[in-house]
Amino acid sequence: MNWEIVCKRKKMGGLGLRKAKTHNMALLSKLGWKIMNNEDCLCVKVLKEKYLSKSNLPNYSSKRKLSHIWKGIMKTRDILWKV
Repeated sequence: MNWEIVCKRKKMGGLGLRKAKTHNMALLSKLGWKIMNNEDCLCVKVLKEKYLSKSNLPNYSSKRKLSHIWKGIMKTRDILWKV
């Protein structure tokens, strides 16, 4: 079965699954948005303390050892600044 067909809506003959890459980018962008807007939740506090203790998201320069989540947030940084 073709992946494009699987990802179509059920009404259009597919299975209604979301594309994982697109969905992942959306969730990482949402987390980046929360960081930029200083939302008060545990995951934002942890990420800000670990990576942004002396900087902010737009001016962040990469360190050597980054988590997969933080790498993903950095990929969505340009998308967030367009908004």
